[in-house]
Amino acid sequence: MAVEKPHHPGLSIVENWLDPLCLNVTDAARVLGVARHTLSRVLNGHAAISPEMAIRLEKAGWSDAEDWLRRQTSYDLLQARQQEDSIEVERYQPQPTLWEGHGVYRNTNIALLLGAGASVAAGFPSTQELTDIVVSGRGVTRHGDGCFYISGGDEPRVEAVKVPAGIAERLGAEADAYLSAHGGRRGDYEDIYFLARQALDEACGEMENPALGGFVDDLRAGMSSMAATATEANGVGAGLIEPTVTHDLEILMRETCKYVADVVSQSLVIHQPAQDRVRHLNAIEHACKAFNVASLATLSHETHVETFLRGREIVLVDGFTVQQDAVSLWTGNVPADVAIPFLKLRGSVDWYRYTDGQIRRVPHNLYPLRIGDEGSFLYAEHSPRILLIGPTNAVPEHGSGIFRELRYCFRSTIGRANTMVVCGYGFDDGGVNSELIDWYDGKDGRRFVIVHPEPDRLVENARGAIRKNWETWKKNDAVSIIERRFEDVEAPEFVETIAHTANR
Repeated sequence: MAVEKPHHPGLSIVENWLDPLCLNVTDAARVLGVARHTLSRVLNGHAAISPEMAIRLEKAGWSDAEDWLRRQTSYDLLQARQQEDSIEVERYQPQPTLWEGHGVYRNTNIALLLGAGASVAAGFPSTQELTDIVVSGRGVTRHGDGCFYISGGDEPRVEAVKVPAGIAERLGAEADAYLSAHGGRRGDYEDIYFLARQALDEACGEMENPALGGFVDDLRAGMSSMAATATEANGVGAGLIEPTVTHDLEILMRETCKYVADVVSQSLVIHQPAQDRVRHLNAIEHACKAFNVASLATLSHETHVETFLRGREIVLVDGFTVQQDAVSLWTGNVPADVAIPFLKLRGSVDWYRYTDGQIRRVPHNLYPLRIGDEGSFLYAEHSPRILLIGPTNAVPEHGSGIFRELRYCFRSTIGRANTMVVCGYGFDDGGVNSELIDWYDGKDGRRFVIVHPEPDRLVENARGAIRKNWETWKKNDAVSIIERRFEDVEAPEFVETIAHTANR
């Protein structure tokens, strides 16, 4: 390879400083505080400009140290380029068959994104099963602490549960009527929560949406019978709210949102997956050990993923710092240089907000609504659970509070990855989708590895922004598909596909 003959930066010291200032080598050496022969070797190109010499030149007012070192590095590289053809080194291609050694692909930066589908194999309740419990109130009771718990049985355990369950049933019918006509599917608990939250925001003045006015008025008109039931329930000591305000739509919708969140959370907490139901997470374990994982994010609320990985000695950092009694305080600090950032983008069943304004992660063996705090007690807020339920709610929620911080962490950590590995995610969250699109557009050569048994159906059901970009990604050979359910993917295939995609 032909290159121009480089000029040693020492020559520019003579041309730009010594000659214009009428300084000889002896005088210049005295100015710089070095021996004459030391400076002479630099000026004649026989010695490099060292960092110390660069600082001396800067102190003398002869350009800055960084500039001199850049010039020296450029000169040294051009010198080496003249011998480039004699350097016999071939491009290194990692061998996928070596994946069992772990760390072989440390030159490969990846990000892992796990959707709710990655939890199906663990036996957690399905969306339909959760919806059935929410609508029926089956086995749900309301404790004196104002929270809803699942204690078993075929019927709601107290009358107070029938009120939010009845509202959920009404909202579910609204969702069914619309979605069957426009989306070709039935409504689920996420749609119910979305409608309740929309009605709540409209009723309490958080949202001014003319399109919601008629819907909220219809709800308010139909609340009287449910309010009467709530009043009767209060009369027997299983109160939902005060009888004097049971007609208040804002309070009823707030209670319904809390009811849905509690039922979903309780359903996930009481399920303890057997060891053989989490074997699919072996693939995630081996990916964490084989590659440099810049980010590991999940859209699920349950805690089995982090429990499994930490049990396999994968070091995760999730923005919490451990305090008294293993209760952890949210700080938002996720130092990627010491561990794998683990981001629960939709919150967790063990996250709670307290009256001091702080968010804490509380172990399941502790009562979360009243925790010890340096000899006293700290109480949770009225609606303490930190859960972002449903992809539709996710869009506005991603922009506030802890979810805004999590989204920033997600954006910054995936920026260090060149390969995005997506498992069990239907591309239904507009906020997450926008981050994925921006990530791909942010740098040439980025690629996706997607685990899904029916990729055509995946794209068909994805939100519009993903469908719009999909053909471009495919055209650019930026998508590799593992056409399998995530629980059917073996670790070697998973790792080898990532390695092949990242290094092609």
